Amino acid sequence: RDVSRELFIEHGWRVPRGLINRNERDPLNYSFDEYQRAKRIGRDPRADKAAIQDAWALSDSPKALAKALEARGLSLAQGNRRSGVIVDRQGEVFRLPKMLGVKNKTVRDRLGDQSPLPPVNLIQTQVAERGARQMQRFRDDLRSKNEARREKANAQRKILVEQQRVVRERAFQNIQQREVEETKARQARFSTGLRGVWDWLRGENRRIRDLNEIEAKANALRDQRERDDFIRAQKEQRIELLNRQRFEAERMRDQFKLVQSDANRFSQLKETASHGDLDTFKERR
Repeated sequence: RDVSRELFIEHGWRVPRGLINRNERDPLNYSFDEYQRAKRIGRDPRADKAAIQDAWALSDSPKALAKALEARGLSLAQGNRRSGVIVDRQGEVFRLPKMLGVKNKTVRDRLGDQSPLPPVNLIQTQVAERGARQMQRFRDDLRSKNEARREKANAQRKILVEQQRVVRERAFQNIQQREVEETKARQARFSTGLRGVWDWLRGENRRIRDLNEIEAKANALRDQRERDDFIRAQKEQRIELLNRQRFEAERMRDQFKLVQSDANRFSQLKETASHGDLDTFKERR
């Protein structure tokens, strides 16, 4: 399998994914250094390897390789070991032979004289400046979206409060109207005229009065529970809306933090690249 992979690469044939790495199908098959880099930049290291392997197999000259890498978001640069290095769009640097899984000599034979290639710190500076501009655009866009979110949230709260007020007044009016009708119904139980006198003499009026008092208290408690339940339900609606709006606000803040973190990283990258020391040529650990 190793020999087959090297033959595909050396002859410029498109490498099957199964031959890019002998354990390609193992999802945990990458070093801890690669894992750390993937965690920092949020990319799968296997995807980087596959892209570089593919670009290498499709190119037969340094110029073609640089163009193929550029199409995949990568840049070919001078290395300090005469074997070439790759710089991705995050400014991360790693050695070409290591990513290809071949010897340094194979890469040197393909690249030849590396003097036409740009130095790593130049590419990193370009990456940092381009990234900083992109992060500024992201910040501007997020600010616009956040302002629109706040306006929408305020409008939603006002609409909900007004809708609840109308519904609550209608519901309370219905309860009040029912109370009036029930009061009339209880009052209608008393007889008038001679029959009323007779009911009073035989104690029927007292029984009706006691019954009415019991029903009136029960109905008053029922009406109060309905009002309380209605108010509680509307309060829960407002809380639910506020929770959704808080979630959106927190999500927006997280996006701001993410963009600001990348902006800080690009700024640091530019500062590091401006020094041009040898550390910028080493793969970050």
